[in-house]
Amino acid sequence: MKQLIKNHQKAFYAFMIFNILVPLTNIAFAYSIKGIIDSGMSQNEDALTQAVLIGASVIFIYAGLNFISHRLRNKLVRQIMSRYKNKVFQSILDSDYRDFSKEKSGKFISVLTENMKKIEQDYLHQYFNISKNLSLMIFSLLAMFIGNWFLTLLVIIASIIPMMISGIIGQKSASLQKRAMIADQKYLAKVKDILAGFLVIKSFNVKDAICEDYSHESEKFDEINFIKGKFDVLANVISQLSGMIVFLVAFGGGMYLVFNGYTTIGSVTAIVQLVNFVVMPLNEVGMGISKFREGQATLDAFEVKDVTELQTGETKEFFDDVISFSNIDFSYPDAEENIFNHLSLKIQKGEKIAIVGMSGSGKSTLLNLLLHFYDVTSGHISIDNQDIQAISAESLYNLMTIVQQDVYIFDDTLRANITLNQSFTDEEIKQAVQQSGLESYVLENELGLQALCGENGSNLSGGQKQRLSIARALIRKTPILLLDEATSSLDNQVTTEIESSILDIQNLTALVVTHKLNENILKRYDRILFMKAGVIVEDGSFCDLIDRRGEFYKLFELSV
Repeated sequence: MKQLIKNHQKAFYAFMIFNILVPLTNIAFAYSIKGIIDSGMSQNEDALTQAVLIGASVIFIYAGLNFISHRLRNKLVRQIMSRYKNKVFQSILDSDYRDFSKEKSGKFISVLTENMKKIEQDYLHQYFNISKNLSLMIFSLLAMFIGNWFLTLLVIIASIIPMMISGIIGQKSASLQKRAMIADQKYLAKVKDILAGFLVIKSFNVKDAICEDYSHESEKFDEINFIKGKFDVLANVISQLSGMIVFLVAFGGGMYLVFNGYTTIGSVTAIVQLVNFVVMPLNEVGMGISKFREGQATLDAFEVKDVTELQTGETKEFFDDVISFSNIDFSYPDAEENIFNHLSLKIQKGEKIAIVGMSGSGKSTLLNLLLHFYDVTSGHISIDNQDIQAISAESLYNLMTIVQQDVYIFDDTLRANITLNQSFTDEEIKQAVQQSGLESYVLENELGLQALCGENGSNLSGGQKQRLSIARALIRKTPILLLDEATSSLDNQVTTEIESSILDIQNLTALVVTHKLNENILKRYDRILFMKAGVIVEDGSFCDLIDRRGEFYKLFELSV
């Protein structure tokens, strides 16, 4: 709770004051009822009138305080949850790529939706409810002690055992909540996976198998929630039972005291009213503790880091000289064999390099290592003799942009997808559209750059999506550009036009992974790297590699 209210302490304490004042008006109302009954029994009209006026005043004060308390509470919860949701979302975006890729997207969707509701309803609201109800119970018991200590002692004894049982059930509910949360994340991930693969399911006619798979996951999800529901019901029954027992003790004990002349009917009525202010909160506290522990388990399940990946490391604003891969060894996590063994490579500023080779030769891995998506096993990668491990991720991503074969398009306009909601001039956007080969589509579309792309680019063809992703990269004008099969969905003419535009950009350092061996374009590259089984087996200009008649020559002749 301390972390949640850290930036809202004034609002929190202001609300808590009113949250405690409201129960005091309940106590005052109980004593006004005592005054009304006792004055009525003694047939004192003046005292009766005064007691009624006091009771009416208490009611209006209660209504005002309760209104202010709820307004402050709703405002506080909104502020806390708004800040917390933003912090969690920022934490997800700041997470390391390797850690992020290990998790299923369903987990993060669950964290940002269901978990947030759980934290708001079962943690925050229950915390405030429990504090209010405990205040009401404590004040009521104190008032009862003043009225009759013996009867109050009986009520306390009757209340303790049910509260202890509710606490035990709450611990079990918290444990079940963690299991339910994991089941919910798996269920969401399964549903998302099935819906994303809708076309595959239909085209391969595997509906029955997928339905069975879904049914199995749904059954596990429902089972854990059913078990958790049984404990919620048990907690509710125990709370209601404890309330009935406390009422029986209060009424029975109170009437015995009246019979023996130890108290008045008004005092017993007041005590019974105060018992009501113990029983009702007791019922709510019993259920509330169970829910609160579930909410706390949800809150503790996701770690929000204050120091993020993007905030660590040194700042580097410019690329001035050379990129170096020095004696690199690398293997993917849990892989038995290395992808690279003692690989070394230097790339001078402004060089345009094509990287070719058979699938699985390490071309994409080379780019991923340069982006520091993974740590090398040994050796080091540097930019201007500065190890990339020492450079902050934010600086690294400001120095280079990558365009990959698998493109993600946001459900927004063309303009928003190109600029990613950053500030660029119309001229800069126009230039990026022209260089990426997207201009014809923009001109043909009535809405132009305001045309909607649809969910993951559903309104665009594969080629249009790739052109958009290239425009998105070019508009940033980073000094280093990485293209990983970025033109695989484009025809040769469009590919030639786009690569020519990129090759014409002065001072741009470009690494382009490609399977398209177009002689006219390859001749324009400063160097061509031919990779095989994680080794750069050939490095040189197009003409040099052709003259050697080695691995590149064989692949080129085969493609022709």
